[in-house]
Order: sequence, then structure tokens, then C-alpha cells
Amino acid sequence: MQRKSTLFIMACILISCPLLYSRNADFTWGVSMESVKKSLQADREAVTFYADDKPQYKNKILRHILNVDPTLSRECIILRINSRPVTDYLFVKGQLYSVLDDYENSNATEINTIGSNLKKLYGPPEIKEEGNEYTYSYNTSNTRVLFYFKKDLEGKIKSRVYYYPRKLFMMLISQ
Repeated sequence: MQRKSTLFIMACILISCPLLYSRNADFTWGVSMESVKKSLQADREAVTFYADDKPQYKNKILRHILNVDPTLSRECIILRINSRPVTDYLFVKGQLYSVLDDYENSNATEINTIGSNLKKLYGPPEIKEEGNEYTYSYNTSNTRVLFYFKKDLEGKIKSRVYYYPRKLFMMLISQ
């Protein structure tokens, strides 16, 4: 009986902890914006905006969510951390649904480093190549990762890494 109560207390502590994420661990999906903010470095500049307020904002996961349910557009808030990379946390109805790292202009060395780090964390990727666009897909039991990069004619590389829950649709349906 004592073992069960100890396990219960440990589970409660883990559930109540703020976002248990670093780039060397998996994400805890569905946590609040406050939990994410508490986990961030205090010196990072953060801004929030509604997806509706920036029609030029591009995010594949957000677009996918809004294709499923367009009525959620006013309930999608982005918490942006202005750093290198720019990191956008996407919240739907107050819960974390996706993280986007936008590297904008990258070079080949940075692309190789990003890919190498993702491989260490998530295992070997599934790779798709279409012309000058590349997609590396990674999976864990909890998270899917999409690493996109595209080379332009000038040799500049635009790259983005999307992290989102494997059970994205279950999260949408259960809300």
C-alpha cells in the first residue's frame, strides 16, 4: 500500500512540474503558456500575438490545425522568443500544441549541425527530397519532428524545425 501512495505522490509531482523540456528531451504537450514562460531564460525577449492578427504568419502545423477546425483561429496564440533561432510556441485554447524553430538564413554547416543534433535526440530520419527542398522526419513515442530546409539560387538556406505531438488530432478532438 505504501508503494502505491509513493508512486501516486511521484506522479503528482511530475504532472505539476512546469514544462519539462530542453533541446535534449521530449516536450510535454498540452501545458499552459505560464508553464512555458517559467521554463524560459529570463533575459529572452518574448512577444505574444494571435495568429489572426498576422495573416502573413506561416506555420505548417497551425495551417493544418485550422484546416481541421477554422473556428480555432481566434484561439491560437503564438509566444515568440526572439533569438537565434526565433522560436514560436503555438498554443491552442491555452495549451501547447507545437514549437517552431525558424533559422531563416542558414549555411550548410548550420544545417548539418541541426540535422546531426536532431539525429542524436530522435534517431535516424526519414528523408524526402524534392528539387531544392528537403524534409527530414523524426519520431518518438510522444513527438514528431519535421526539419525543412530549402536552398535558393544565391546559396542561402531557409530552414525550420517543427515539433508537435504525435497525438495532435486526439488533442484537438478532446478539447
